[in-house]
Amino acid sequence: NELYSGQEVSTRYVKNVRKVLNTLGTKYGEEIQSTWMSLYSKVLKEMVVYFTNKYPALPSDNPREYAKAIEAMAFDIARGFLPAGSINNVGWHTNLRQAWDHTFEMLFHLLPEVRDNANAILSSLQQRYPSSFNFKRYPEQDAFMRECAKLKYWNSPHSIEFSFKHSIDVEALQNHVLLNTRPVKTELPNWYSHYGQLHFEFLLDFGSYRDLQRHRSCTQSMPLLTTDHGWNSWYTDSLPSDLKWYVMKILHDQQIRIDGIEDPLVRQYYVAMGYNVTCKLTAELPSAIYIAELRSGQATHPTLRAIAQRMGMALKEILPNMSLHCDMSPDEWSTLRGKQDIVRK
Repeated sequence: NELYSGQEVSTRYVKNVRKVLNTLGTKYGEEIQSTWMSLYSKVLKEMVVYFTNKYPALPSDNPREYAKAIEAMAFDIARGFLPAGSINNVGWHTNLRQAWDHTFEMLFHLLPEVRDNANAILSSLQQRYPSSFNFKRYPEQDAFMRECAKLKYWNSPHSIEFSFKHSIDVEALQNHVLLNTRPVKTELPNWYSHYGQLHFEFLLDFGSYRDLQRHRSCTQSMPLLTTDHGWNSWYTDSLPSDLKWYVMKILHDQQIRIDGIEDPLVRQYYVAMGYNVTCKLTAELPSAIYIAELRSGQATHPTLRAIAQRMGMALKEILPNMSLHCDMSPDEWSTLRGKQDIVRK
């Protein structure tokens, strides 16, 4: 394959991870994080070579799109070995009212990192917009928010693979013509929210939870990142056998080190994103349909795609006559991922 040998992996996915927090500030913590980063780089590079050999480029493939698709699929696996303490750039676009609401809540977050950022943001906003950020603070309100912050993280003691319950008015919807004839790529109007909600609980690796939590049309609980619910086996099962056994040994050693960190909040920074967390999601009908259809597509990460497909099956179980356009096909290789770009126009 002369178009893309795979021997020199693009540094695009390596450069995106600029720094990793060592919140403990100790050699012990540094060793955990450096081990994760070394493992991430090794898996990423070896999987690029592996996939290049497994899915050789066709004469009709665009070389650039092919290379990006190979790297994206390799990163889908390698990202599981990134520690949650990896630092990313963040952009936030909002209005002044919501900027105050969110920043005020962040001031009471359990993590010092979040509180520090909130104070820095608030200080900048007060200097730039003094008339909009001169809100009076009340001690009883601060005390209430401080207690609410203690409920921020959720960690179920039970590893529920997938469950759901609902309050959908099935009788009113089972023969609803518009619901049962909705075309592909057409969102359900918001007024269908009157017909009830769905509540899902499931296990998902933290990396895919980060993708899922982008949906603002539903309510999700922030999971506590632990090793309690095990490693998501999809990441290791996707590796060739020789690399898999090498990785499994490191995972075993890393988990012993991580479990030695006493503070459960600080421990999160050292847990890799391939570990499962317990997720809780509540959505009204239009939102549940949108998430199930969008995230069941081939371009979605396979671990999240499996959950979206389960959500689709749950929706059909409740409303079997409903028009639902989930992609239930098996995962397959294509260069589609190589065409996905965020570009400035």
